[in-house]
Amino acid sequence: GNGLRGVFVYGSAHDNQIGGFFAGAGNVIAFNHDDGVLIGRNSNSPVSLEAGPGNGVGENSIFSNGKLGIELGPDTGVPAVNNSAGLVINAPTLSSAVTQGVSNSFTLNGNWQSNTFTQGVYLVEVFANVTPNASGHGEGKIFLGDDIIQPSTNSTNFSFFIGGDANAAGQVISCTITDPLNNTSEFSNDVTVS
Repeated sequence: GNGLRGVFVYGSAHDNQIGGFFAGAGNVIAFNHDDGVLIGRNSNSPVSLEAGPGNGVGENSIFSNGKLGIELGPDTGVPAVNNSAGLVINAPTLSSAVTQGVSNSFTLNGNWQSNTFTQGVYLVEVFANVTPNASGHGEGKIFLGDDIIQPSTNSTNFSFFIGGDANAAGQVISCTITDPLNNTSEFSNDVTVS
């Protein structure tokens, strides 16, 4: 890991891809003293500019970082409040992860809200962690899979079946969402599979 952030996108940089949305495209971003990924600006520098739009983060293994797994906006180490100034995309809010019949599968339930949104297909990526992040908002050590939502209003509930996770029960689950313009959110809140 690094003494500061693992990956830092700032200064109006736009349309970058950290990892990808296909098998083998992800990186390991771990053991950094600060955030795993910061897409925003350095809050310690008065001349640092915010990152531009279109910076996607996909299928990475992000874990054991000192602050947040993914942070958008100024470097505060605190999860962004939905619809806050400068936030490109809100993180999903998870309500539960419940095992389904066999111990290697679960249903993930949540909601995504935004005051403004782009019509189209949004990709939700789901991750498992052994322990929760101290912030209450996850990181993403193990990529479990993804699904799509197509919101037609500013509040969309979702429910996904996630199978093939041999140790699902008791794992800590979080997710991200990427919009049609390739903006990826911070990690959602953590929920434990019950």
